[in-house]
Amino acid sequence: MHFKPEEKLNWSNFDEMFEEKKVWVVDDSNLHRVTLHRSSVGHFKSTPINGVIFLLEPSNGDLFMRIVHSSEFGRSRNKQGKDGNISAKSVSCVLESLPLELHPEMFILNGAEESKEFGQEFGHKTVKNSDFRFPFRSLLNVQRFRDLVSQAEESKTLKFNLYDDWLDNILPFEAFGRLMKILRALSFCNPIVQQSLLGLTMDTDEMDVEGRNKFMRHWPNFTREQWNQLEGMMCNYSVEEFGRKNGINCDQFSTLEKRDIVYGLNIKQNVSSLSKRQRRSL
Repeated sequence: MHFKPEEKLNWSNFDEMFEEKKVWVVDDSNLHRVTLHRSSVGHFKSTPINGVIFLLEPSNGDLFMRIVHSSEFGRSRNKQGKDGNISAKSVSCVLESLPLELHPEMFILNGAEESKEFGQEFGHKTVKNSDFRFPFRSLLNVQRFRDLVSQAEESKTLKFNLYDDWLDNILPFEAFGRLMKILRALSFCNPIVQQSLLGLTMDTDEMDVEGRNKFMRHWPNFTREQWNQLEGMMCNYSVEEFGRKNGINCDQFSTLEKRDIVYGLNIKQNVSSLSKRQRRSL
């Protein structure tokens, strides 16, 4: 078995995501979702709603979106009252629909809830945990994706490309970095950021010469210079919000620490070290 919890994705091996072998980042942060409602006697009760697992191939931006219908939850409860290994089972469903040459050689678990079970299920592949907490959760802040999940009447798999046509002008690791800045900024639900990113995309689906959809554009059709400007704004906003929520002056952040915030690396450790540094400077 090639799953070792101590082997994690971090900056020292970050380039592995963009090498020749196929890698999928697995994010199940939106899998277990519930709604709360009050019973007739005043107690709150939770009801499962549709969840989703995101599987991203960082080298090309392909996203497999496995929607898990609410009826799937509770079917395989164990003695502790927890659902079975839904993450691994859902990924298996995606793999079964693809030819072998499209299967990944490595899975990177982005904070997966069932990492041990996932490693057991895919023991014939390399499975790694991650020190990063990539902000894929905020994909559901995009109405297009949110509606697809909430309105699904059955479990199903959808495929998109989150890089649009970026790879015509930039390298895969740059496209991944741009996506991280977008998703981290969207995670704070700022209306200005949302308008800049989402308000310009609804009418930009490109057509081929016969009037058919060429591809679905998810983000604005900006020039590289416009993207550079927007990326800087999104990064600064995310750092400012992170500092505000944790009571830290954002001027205290170094360039590397700002990068760590965007990618979700050791955020708790950053809060502790920066708080100590700020107290020393007073």
